Amino acid sequence: MIEEFYGSKNQKVPADLSSMRYKELLRVLVAYLAPKRYIVVLDDVWDRNLWTDINVSLQDEGRRSRVILTTRKEEIALSSFGVKSYVQHIQPLKPSDAWDLFCMKAFSSNSCPEELQHAATELVRKCGGLPLALLALGGVMYSKKTSSEWIDFSSGLNQELRNNPGLEVVKGILYFSFSDLPYQLKRCFLYCCIFPEDYQMKRGKLVRLWIAEGFIEHDKAKKPRLLAEEYFAELVHRSMLQAVTRSHTGRPTTCQMHDLVRELAVSTSEAEKFSVVYDGEGSGVDVCTAPRLSIQTTSKEIKSITGLAKVRSLFVFSANLIPPSSAISLPTGLRLIRVLDLESVPIEKLSDEVGDLFNLSYLDLKGTKLKELPKSIGRLRNLQTLDIRDTKIDVVPDGIGKLQKLQNLLAYRDNPNVDDFCFISGIKFPSSICKLKSLNVFDCVTAQPNLLKQLRNMTQLISFGITNVRKDDGKDLCISLQSMCLLRNLFVMVTDEEEYLGMDSPSFAPPGLKNLVLVGKLEQVPRWFASLQNLTSLYLHWSKLNEDPLPHIQALVNLGELALINAYAGRKLCFLTGFNRLVHLYFRSLSQLDEIIIEKGVMPGLRRIYVGNCSELKMLPRGIEYLTSLEKLDLVSPVPTELLESIREEDSVDRPRVRHIPEINYFFESASGISHESLSGLDFKEDHVNLSKRDEYKEFEKLIQEDLKEVDNRMEEEEFDAAEMIEEAESVEQRTYKERVEMLKRKKLELKAARSSNPSKGALDVGKESSHEESSSGDDSDEDFAVDWRAKHMLRTTAALPTCFYE
Repeated sequence: MIEEFYGSKNQKVPADLSSMRYKELLRVLVAYLAPKRYIVVLDDVWDRNLWTDINVSLQDEGRRSRVILTTRKEEIALSSFGVKSYVQHIQPLKPSDAWDLFCMKAFSSNSCPEELQHAATELVRKCGGLPLALLALGGVMYSKKTSSEWIDFSSGLNQELRNNPGLEVVKGILYFSFSDLPYQLKRCFLYCCIFPEDYQMKRGKLVRLWIAEGFIEHDKAKKPRLLAEEYFAELVHRSMLQAVTRSHTGRPTTCQMHDLVRELAVSTSEAEKFSVVYDGEGSGVDVCTAPRLSIQTTSKEIKSITGLAKVRSLFVFSANLIPPSSAISLPTGLRLIRVLDLESVPIEKLSDEVGDLFNLSYLDLKGTKLKELPKSIGRLRNLQTLDIRDTKIDVVPDGIGKLQKLQNLLAYRDNPNVDDFCFISGIKFPSSICKLKSLNVFDCVTAQPNLLKQLRNMTQLISFGITNVRKDDGKDLCISLQSMCLLRNLFVMVTDEEEYLGMDSPSFAPPGLKNLVLVGKLEQVPRWFASLQNLTSLYLHWSKLNEDPLPHIQALVNLGELALINAYAGRKLCFLTGFNRLVHLYFRSLSQLDEIIIEKGVMPGLRRIYVGNCSELKMLPRGIEYLTSLEKLDLVSPVPTELLESIREEDSVDRPRVRHIPEINYFFESASGISHESLSGLDFKEDHVNLSKRDEYKEFEKLIQEDLKEVDNRMEEEEFDAAEMIEEAESVEQRTYKERVEMLKRKKLELKAARSSNPSKGALDVGKESSHEESSSGDDSDEDFAVDWRAKHMLRTTAALPTCFYE
């Protein structure tokens, strides 16, 4: 460091540095920096103790010097440095900027030859907005002039990463990140390359797979599922996986691998014989020497693939693998297989030979065209996970009751129309299912008279869903649910839209319930709602309540998501108090609702409001201007013209009330199809990225349905006490941080007003602001305070020590 400082000023380096002791070097460095104001950049830090080792030498002497530290590890970015600090999450380049950077390197201009457009676009996409990767690939492509050279390079990028010297710097950086992983995390990371490129991996599925593979060591202090969750979070924190979606608490729910990171994982997996990915290139899959095989395209039937004696996990992602009408016959040599994933493969029948796979612990048949399970399913005595969601199976054979090791049973069908009453259908199970003592996740079963009473034997259930419930079943259901002391996620749906849900027993109140979905008419709001103090998500669908439900749930201290979907038949909803942790609020198909009132101080942390198909709501919620944390307002047709016109133009009557909302969207049907109109203010529009309007509409149109899939995204998860305690603490930090941001913004506005009225006092006022607040500079822009809510950790280290973290 001393040599770097002297060299930057072309000064003579002190003699005998190499012979000096540590304390002598420290004195030289302190003496050099003492009279100076400086910036030190510590790039790509991996050791969390580095700052402890060097901070004593970086004396500031009140000159407002700065130290910038970059790292790929979030735990380092969020460390306590003993000084004021600030975390900046670096985002990838926007597509247009990434294209310009690549073209300047590859073609020495902003334009690309037309014949190379397709190949160049594909390479830029693979870089994912990473400047280093764009520069490296652009430099390599500079010498390639023909389209055939570009196409060959793009299709063989995996091989190029191994052998091309021009990509050595990219490979080295990626491989260093991999090498720094602990052994158990390396296996979990490499496992993710089994999935196809750009595949969005769900946290719950990865956790179940890692457990089935034996990657999660047994620990008396922690359950395997909790430990697997920690591994998943660590890979995201280390930027080895990219979070795609997050829950309202900020925890990642789906992720994917960056294309270049995946190429590294694929090549490493093959070199270490960890797994093999067959994607249509090479000689085929006739012989596999690795224990895991991922088939992503092939013209063969599965049964014709040979040489699989060493395979213990088989994944098939090719939808055109076999004729849709045929039964699947497994290849020979798979008797020792542990994992079989046939999700979305269009098979209609599974042969009885599957019962011979005595080691099978994970069987995924989700999205297939299966109409029944083979009776031999009862012989899979080691099966831990069975996924038959979105199949055509209506009834499960009696043998299911013999699977004593079964922990996760996912069985329901989705209706893509969220406005339909029956948006989820359960499956009929024999009463022998109630004998399974290890079952933690059971979603969803169709209610039957002989089943309801026996459910009370399933005391280990954590997530449970049931459909086709009649009003008269309510008493038996409540008694059975009360015996499920570990229950955290509950989904209940009645037989049809006219049936009432008879769950008004005053003694029924699962104390640990966190996610609750009720689908069916309610005569009144269940009074036991008020006792659900651990509840984080509440969805009322088709309740058609005549009374305002809000007074009965406003005191739920942990409620983060609330959805009312055809749940209220009244005209007015009043948010008068409470809802201190509410983050997401959804209104849909409330046909009579014409007024929403929000009192000041209610829902202080609300980030998103969704309003869809509320045809009588002709004005904005009264009090929406008090929701200073609100980031997004989504309106989905039919929306009354009066509401739209009140905010559409800058001079519209209610425009001042929504100027603080960064993103306002209106989605509607038009003659050309589905259209989108941005109603955001001019201050925010420039930050929007051009996205596919149709894709974005579909995302929002499916939003409620996706959130309601508790059995898919939340109801299949266990209670993770340690993780949830962290989340609750983060929620407190998030709210405090947002209050902090708003206060600083107000103060800056006051300062600007003061400077404009009295220029001579401006500098003095700024100086006072700097010394009094945690902000290190009076002229910092709002962007320095990271308006992205993911910066909730910033309170741990704010302001004076800028710390960069590469996501």
